[in-house]
Amino acid sequence: MSAPDSKNALFPVQADQLKRCERCRKRKPLDAFSKERRRPDGLSIYCRLCWKALRKERRRNGKAHAYYLKRQREYRGFALRNFGLTIEQYEEMLAKQGGVCAICQRPEKRKGKRGTPITLSVDHCHRTDKIRGLLCYGCNNAIGLFGDDPALMQKAIAYVRRHS
Repeated sequence: MSAPDSKNALFPVQADQLKRCERCRKRKPLDAFSKERRRPDGLSIYCRLCWKALRKERRRNGKAHAYYLKRQREYRGFALRNFGLTIEQYEEMLAKQGGVCAICQRPEKRKGKRGTPITLSVDHCHRTDKIRGLLCYGCNNAIGLFGDDPALMQKAIAYVRRHS
């Protein structure tokens, strides 16, 4: 049994309720770690204090932007694999569309964390899984909210024209 800290003086922490932080290498109670679903134990590999210091260090060194760009590329690769696309095929589609949304003909305007641009979404038919093109977040959501129903979209067009 480890020595209780001042926060949990009444409830000593058992040895099996400790986890070692990968940065400071100290064994700490489980509640000192943030939740992270993708990890096998459901907890971050860094304690909250070390994670905060690491983020601050990355911002100071300008590495946060590169980190988020790398994560975005990894996510894009994961998302593309769901559609059976390679990154090269995605970039070819993007080049054919001139780097803009297939509907509104504008580049993606939304930004991710730290101001990094978000890539265009892969639009596909939910019945056939056929890929239709690359859309910005707004256009992709609009089609999704209409349930890919052309008749409903036509009614929306008529409504907007009638009330414009």
